[in-house]
Amino acid sequence: MLLKSLIFLVNKYYFAESIRFAVFLMILSCATHTLALESAIELSKKFESQVDMRLSVPLEEQHFYAGLLIDALNRLEPDKWSSQYVVLVDRSPQVQALLLFWVSDTRKVEYIGASPVSTGRKGRVMYYETPTGVFDHRILNLDFRAEGTENEQGILGYGIKGMRVYDFGWVRARRTWKFGEGSMRLQMHATDPRYLEPRLGTAQSMGCEGVQNFV
Repeated sequence: MLLKSLIFLVNKYYFAESIRFAVFLMILSCATHTLALESAIELSKKFESQVDMRLSVPLEEQHFYAGLLIDALNRLEPDKWSSQYVVLVDRSPQVQALLLFWVSDTRKVEYIGASPVSTGRKGRVMYYETPTGVFDHRILNLDFRAEGTENEQGILGYGIKGMRVYDFGWVRARRTWKFGEGSMRLQMHATDPRYLEPRLGTAQSMGCEGVQNFV
């Protein structure tokens, strides 16, 4: 059902001095309006009951982010529109949050829920700033499932076995350990529930988007 996804990152100013956020657009272009709306309502209920680390986002801020999503989608698809789920990640160090929305083919926006996230941490070798831009989620970069294996530090980098890794391919990003840019693999994935999940809400990743194991 998920045919296409995009990541859209821009810089804005809001309740922190410099808010930066990433938007993941997962387009359900096969879904009818009624079916998609029913799925969104059901997903909202599941999010409330199954996601432990939820954030309470004031209604004013929900509307602020929803407006940014609509503006971005209008620029990306001015002549066509399809019902779609949108994962928005605010990468500001003061925020580090994921917001999940459903957007209808008539531009109706339904807020589903929010959760803490981790984006790129500065200063360590091979750590990148999570890049800005629009990144098409193509079948050329196939998603995969975590194997549940530990690295040399005993960390489950992709989370527990079976967690989906959303792969957006190789992108250019700013290096944080030295001047200039380099190439990094941009992904959205779960993280180690023992050691890293409690740190969600702070910038800890190597440049990807680290999320809870509900992904």
